[in-house]
Amino acid sequence: MEKEKTISGLRAIITTIQGFGPCMEIVLSEISKWSAVSEIISKFGLSGEGVIAFGDEANDLEMIQKSGLG
Repeated sequence: MEKEKTISGLRAIITTIQGFGPCMEIVLSEISKWSAVSEIISKFGLSGEGVIAFGDEANDLEMIQKSGLG
């Protein structure tokens, strides 16, 4: 189960990984994984069509949906 909380412009996502335990990802609330990928590929003059993305949590969804292959 994923829990998410935003504090002072930071988004904390806490996930429990089976067999490992709780993990926390902290990102700026206005930044998503896709926005980071998009920024990088645009600097090379590329598009999302050439991106292969994968993930296992809700915070990966936008990146998977907007990539060429998710």
